[in-house]
Amino acid sequence: MWKISIKKLNVRRLGGLSIPEINVFYLINALVLALLCNSYAFAETRFFEDFKGVAVDEAIWAYPTGDASFNGRTQMRLVYPSVSNGLLHLKLDTYNPSANPAGNSFYGSEIFLRKTLEQGAGLILEIRARMVKPVKGLVGGAFLYKYFSETQNHSEIDFELLTNMPNKVQTNIYANEPLGVGHPEFAGKPRFDMTRFNTYRVEWMPDRVRWFVNNQLIRENSRVVPNEPLNLHLNFYAPECNWAVACDAKFHPASTPANNKTFVFDIDWVRIISDVSSQTVPAKKAGSITRKK
Repeated sequence: MWKISIKKLNVRRLGGLSIPEINVFYLINALVLALLCNSYAFAETRFFEDFKGVAVDEAIWAYPTGDASFNGRTQMRLVYPSVSNGLLHLKLDTYNPSANPAGNSFYGSEIFLRKTLEQGAGLILEIRARMVKPVKGLVGGAFLYKYFSETQNHSEIDFELLTNMPNKVQTNIYANEPLGVGHPEFAGKPRFDMTRFNTYRVEWMPDRVRWFVNNQLIRENSRVVPNEPLNLHLNFYAPECNWAVACDAKFHPASTPANNKTFVFDIDWVRIISDVSSQTVPAKKAGSITRKK
């Protein structure tokens, strides 16, 4: 319990308040402001990954196999992505060494958290990422996902960076719905540059979902809210051209290693905060994380 003791002093009055009273007034307001701006302190940081090691932690992360390793025109590699300089490198190669016939698919990357995440009182997912020298026709994704094999429905909350639209961010959401279009929205943000590190945040509450880019709200949805436990996925791929806004029909897989080109989607860090009430005020955590440029 905080106590503030002010001795009786003979001081000049200012605007009806003594100097000590004014100081106490400012102190109390500063404390209230600090509590509001740091409301994450009342939540729990459930998971934080800054990829400082020499490899992906295989006890925490997994990669898709079987049919799940194919997405669009891309086969996800059946190995873990590389890590260096505190970054996870999700790579897409235009040459797929396992393609049959050669040249019929790209070679992408995807990992997901082995442990599912529950919404609870509220959950926040934050990811800091950038595209490295992208070309048209690529998609970098960070999303919460669960597929239900019994019904062939799924739930999903996602951020997707479409290199066809370098100054916009796509968000989408599904709540136990069939695979397909979903409920996408594009958000333009002044001075947004996907080739620089940006922080993407999803606030998944029982009654709504909110998306932020660099602490700025870009979308809020209260009509479609999944409530099943979901897995966090990070991926990088070239989509099918039936997704017209994301595909580039001129971007083709290579049929030989000599013609391969490599593109990279870098993840700086991932943070998951749980038990967050709907009254949580977004707070910046810049001081606790090393920023990369």
